[in-house]
Amino acid sequence: MASSSLILREDGGRDSRIGRRAAALFRQHRLPGIGRRCDVEELCRADDLEILESRIADPGYTACLFSEVNGKGGAIFLSPKQDGGRRRFSLAHELGHYHLPTHRQLRRQGASCGESAMRAGAADAAHPEWEANDFASELLMPTRLFRADAASRDFSVATARELASDTYFDVSVTAAAWRMTQLSTEPCAIVMSINGKVHWARRSETMRIPGLRRGRSIGAGTVASAYFSGGAGEVQPLEVEVDAWLEPRYPVHGRLLESTHIIGTTGHVLSMLYLRWNW
Repeated sequence: MASSSLILREDGGRDSRIGRRAAALFRQHRLPGIGRRCDVEELCRADDLEILESRIADPGYTACLFSEVNGKGGAIFLSPKQDGGRRRFSLAHELGHYHLPTHRQLRRQGASCGESAMRAGAADAAHPEWEANDFASELLMPTRLFRADAASRDFSVATARELASDTYFDVSVTAAAWRMTQLSTEPCAIVMSINGKVHWARRSETMRIPGLRRGRSIGAGTVASAYFSGGAGEVQPLEVEVDAWLEPRYPVHGRLLESTHIIGTTGHVLSMLYLRWNW
């Protein structure tokens, strides 16, 4: 795929609201001159936020913040066995709740954030959660730096893995793929599948073709379905039938490219989809 397939927006569209602006100011004042990677745990310590890992296998949250409304400090509780990238995003998400002024009451009640909170977007009703996700994304993958690194690469799992590595932003592959989708001007999407069905999906603003509904069975001929049938994933984009993923209400004159990331601990499949129009 040509490198021009990923051209990133300057402003980030609807997702560039309070959380992103707050994180940009946070980096400017707390992390002047720092490069791509920031030390999230050190930021928590500087805010007197103790990091505690739950001893319960499934505590009912991914991360949970407790803090005084007007005071400084508190604690962030994490569900156990989160890998490095996921742990960093969880902490950054809770830092968003801690620093966003409109989240004061939420902090007092205890910001308990599960899996759905960690993937909330601007189209979701839970505004505090997508604001905290915007904060985390901008803190860990600042737009200016991420855009420069991603713009010369294709929309694929191979690219997401590279940007997620500790050489670049040290985040999960899912977080890097999400950020690529969030900032792209091209028609693309990411889809998380479980047992052959769509669990959740996120689109770029220009991916407006119907489909990718939660609970929909994945069509035969997709890279994800091949994995669920005993095959292997593919980090480089492969062409698949458009209607294997999407439900076009009009003829789609283009090619749909799919690459996949297998999440080994759960068996979930992350598919990155890019629609290349035939002009």
